[in-house]
Amino acid sequence: MPFPSLFVTLCFAICIIDGVDGTAPTHCSEEGDKEYYCDYTAMTSSSDRPIDYAGFGTVPQTLKIDVSGFIPYFGDTQMFSTSFANVDETTLDTNRPASLELYCSLGANIFFEENAFDNMTYMQYFKIKDCTTLYVPARAFAGFVFLDSFIIEGGSIDDVDPSAMSGLDVKDLSASIHEMPRNFGSFAIRYAKFVGQTIPPGLLYSWKYLNDAAIVGADVATMTADAFKYSARLKRIDISDNTFTSIPSGMFEGLDMLSEVTMNNIAWTCTCDDAWFVEYAETNNITIRSDLVCGQEGFAVSGKCLHLISLLVYGLAFVAFVLCWVSLGLIICTRKQHAQKGERKTKARGRWNKVLDMKAKGKGKKK
Repeated sequence: MPFPSLFVTLCFAICIIDGVDGTAPTHCSEEGDKEYYCDYTAMTSSSDRPIDYAGFGTVPQTLKIDVSGFIPYFGDTQMFSTSFANVDETTLDTNRPASLELYCSLGANIFFEENAFDNMTYMQYFKIKDCTTLYVPARAFAGFVFLDSFIIEGGSIDDVDPSAMSGLDVKDLSASIHEMPRNFGSFAIRYAKFVGQTIPPGLLYSWKYLNDAAIVGADVATMTADAFKYSARLKRIDISDNTFTSIPSGMFEGLDMLSEVTMNNIAWTCTCDDAWFVEYAETNNITIRSDLVCGQEGFAVSGKCLHLISLLVYGLAFVAFVLCWVSLGLIICTRKQHAQKGERKTKARGRWNKVLDMKAKGKGKKK
């Protein structure tokens, strides 16, 4: 066999062994076994859209898409072809989730359309990264139906409809729905800032079976009492690295399965009312993971937030109290020593007097 033919044959064999055949729709490329990258921003021709499932050589279990502008394109009814709805989930690699990840180069602006992810029910993991999200309408993610993990990382979030998450349930997916080695049931916003500095009303209202919720570094200046109210099965909450200085009393009420709350890097307002959650956590067996440093330079102690000056006064009072007891002990010890010394002198004087008496009697007899 000629060398070029042998080389082509070997390359083909390697591709088959690796599970990579290179087949992909226009503006998409295969990056690994069932892993694909698509540049949706380049699909300017209507003939390139929607992304066609039939164009992939293998099931796109991991699909990474570069996006910008309207999702799907303005005037389009769907981003993914209807044949995605017929994916045979038994062909998925059970060692990793089926995942869809949207990326925005240079923080591009994006506008979601209603039902933007129709036909993608086989996906388990969804991520939006570094996007300036300007608008999320009602039922924007209903096409997934279920997700095991929903993450928004980096960028910013502006206008969110109260029913944006309607039609989607985020929960730990059982084997009867998806086969995975580990289930999470988690929603996380990490360092994607809310333009309005508050969690949009209704954001988590639809997710009754959510296990973990993290809203970290989102520039949230005000927390509402009902932020997590309807996710009654929450086990863990992380609201670290935000700009609020207090959380409303009762924010964790009704969350009977809650076991851990993380609130690091918060400049707490130091009042007894604002530190209500410390005592609440102790009473309800909830682990609080937090530095609990007050904005006015203090610490939360036993349900109270104390300023450094207060801690200094208490410390000095404690030191004074200890010194008083030490002084009292020294005084008692000194008085006791003086008393014992006096007793010894008295006894010695008595013995000396007896000696003198004996001498005096001896002299009288000699006379």
